[in-house]
Amino acid sequence: MRLILLSLAVLGFALAPSLAAAQAAADGSDPARQAFEEGRAHFDDGRFLLAAEAFERAYGLMREGGMPNAWMILFNVGTSLDEIRGREQDARDAYAGYLEGALAAEDQTGARIALVQSRIRELDLRLEVAARAGAGPGTDATPTTTMSPVGPIVLGGGGAILLAAAITAGVLAAENDALLATCTDGVCPASSRAQAESVHGLAIATDVLWISGAVAAGTGLVLTLLLRDTHEAPPAVSAGCGPTGCGIQVRGTL
Repeated sequence: MRLILLSLAVLGFALAPSLAAAQAAADGSDPARQAFEEGRAHFDDGRFLLAAEAFERAYGLMREGGMPNAWMILFNVGTSLDEIRGREQDARDAYAGYLEGALAAEDQTGARIALVQSRIRELDLRLEVAARAGAGPGTDATPTTTMSPVGPIVLGGGGAILLAAAITAGVLAAENDALLATCTDGVCPASSRAQAESVHGLAIATDVLWISGAVAAGTGLVLTLLLRDTHEAPPAVSAGCGPTGCGIQVRGTL
């Protein structure tokens, strides 16, 4: 594609009238042609920024010299900038300038016009994609998917339940030791019945807390790895403990 674009611009330069004779005689050269050839050499070697600068210089000199078809060099400017990431808008502007010049000169050569129009459409698409990628919240751009806070919240809740289980386990151990101190050869007096029931209740509560905490922590870890927040709806988390155990309810989007 580069050879096609460049050859068209070379043709455009060949068709352009020479610079004023006084200027050519003064320095013994054609500055616009020199700038054009410099741009072509940079383009062939892949130095697209230098090529664009040289072609722009040639374009400016041709306009200063009153050349009516200086607009043809904008084809080369656009082609060079088209090769540079981040210069899509500048390339589009150069192509648009070429089209304006062609319209003013009533030069509607089908192949060239169609090619430039095709490049402008592609550049418009690239600019639109770049604009969406850089758009912030509240725009029409696709929202960035991030890790949902639900997972860490549930994981933290599970950790809190496990901490409670550790505390009740410590209380249970102390109460159990006190109960055993009242017994002789494994036989406990009737007066320690209430204390024994308390130890039994603490043992059940500790087991429930250990199991609930482990389940919640495991669920939180899985949600942390899998759940993603698309900002469509706020996550909802509820947790609580009752006479028969503890539970956590999570509403989110996977």
